[in-house]
Amino acid sequence: MPFKIGSRNIQNILSAPQDLKKCEGEISKLVAGLENVHNREKSFLEQEKRILEHRAIASELKSATADARPRCKAYRKYTSPWRLSENPRPFVRQKNDQIHITPRKGVKIYWAEKCDRIFNTALTVAPSKYDGGYNQASAKISQLNDYIGERIDGVNKRTPLELLEEISNVNIQHKALDRNEVSMSKHQKALGKQYAKQQKYQEREAIKQEMTKAAFALFIEPGTVDYLNRETDKKPKLADTLKNVSRSDIIQLLNDGFANHPSDSTSTYRYETCLSKKEINLYKNRINDKGSVLIDKFMPVDPAPSASKDSNVVFMIEGTPSEAEADGNRYKVFRHGGRYIPESVNVADDGKTHIHLRQVRSSMSRD
Repeated sequence: MPFKIGSRNIQNILSAPQDLKKCEGEISKLVAGLENVHNREKSFLEQEKRILEHRAIASELKSATADARPRCKAYRKYTSPWRLSENPRPFVRQKNDQIHITPRKGVKIYWAEKCDRIFNTALTVAPSKYDGGYNQASAKISQLNDYIGERIDGVNKRTPLELLEEISNVNIQHKALDRNEVSMSKHQKALGKQYAKQQKYQEREAIKQEMTKAAFALFIEPGTVDYLNRETDKKPKLADTLKNVSRSDIIQLLNDGFANHPSDSTSTYRYETCLSKKEINLYKNRINDKGSVLIDKFMPVDPAPSASKDSNVVFMIEGTPSEAEADGNRYKVFRHGGRYIPESVNVADDGKTHIHLRQVRSSMSRD
């Protein structure tokens, strides 16, 4: 065992499965993020390569973008010429064999488009003198970037100036690559920390499994259940892995272990115990208000333990217990702190009170 079990680290061991699951979730996110960073790097390198291959088109688009920026910053709409407007997503077309970027579609296209809508014509569909040169600009810019090229193919397509600058300026790609390199370094560093945590949590989970195995063996030792159910303070002989573990932590350890070991089938089981009249009345009252009862004890049901001479109550429990194995012996037990709905309370011929309980679904073991 990597370290001695003590009160300060037992909670870390008990929570190890949850911590490990959370850690693995963070690792999955970081791995996905790192993959996105690698994909962005490929995209930036590909864009840089295209800019260098088509320098003339890139230079033409870069100049057109620079010229268009002040016009797009302040222009007058046809519908409201009395005030200045801004259009950061202008129209990209070709005019006089050059890329032309404007905040407006153009007067001819504006009215031709209205005619298309009113008279169901196709004046703005290329090739046409009213198509605005959008398809020519699209074909040219597609040599730099397929996505942006497809985006501007049509009179209603707008394109952000920032995107046009990015695909035409190799310096922007260099800066993007530098930022991406920083992001990649951060992801790799964070992944390294999470992998270290994962190893630590895996070690703790292995310790918890070893402790759970030792705790399962307690149910085959006489008198141990009474100690766990706080019916006696006499501490039974514990395995080395459990010697410094409190009763409450052993109970949690067992509950966590039993939660993952459900029985194969639901049936009705018998368990004898001792209750006061006040406690028996509580069960009777719950029948009337149809409420549930919390039972803070482990209830071994198969094989059933020998009944105490003081037992005056027989629980007939309908539900799905947990099932575990220790030293080749298999047994079934209802977990500590489960909730049950009383169905009936009757006094049998032997003088014992028989209480029929139905296990609440939320108290059943996890499949």
